[in-house]
Amino acid sequence: MVITSPVITCQSITSGVKYGLDTTIDAMKAILEALGNRIREMRTDKGWSQEAFADECGINRSHMGEVERGETNVTFATLYYITQKLEISVSALFQGIG
Repeated sequence: MVITSPVITCQSITSGVKYGLDTTIDAMKAILEALGNRIREMRTDKGWSQEAFADECGINRSHMGEVERGETNVTFATLYYITQKLEISVSALFQGIG
């Protein structure tokens, strides 16, 4: 059964913590950290400073820092801008992560 109501989804997530959703959240955090590390590695391989790269992507430097540390849930738009500047596809960015 697919639940599409935001209210039901929120209730399911809240009650799900008792039943193992915390493991899923930990897995998501690990993916965000791995993604951030990949972005940082690719950025530095291309010789970009974090500030210059953030400017090129049209992203605030502090937000780019959060992305690279895996501290924020990245939007598709942000991933798109980042991958365009890294000259890779979004799927290539995620290859081997997860």
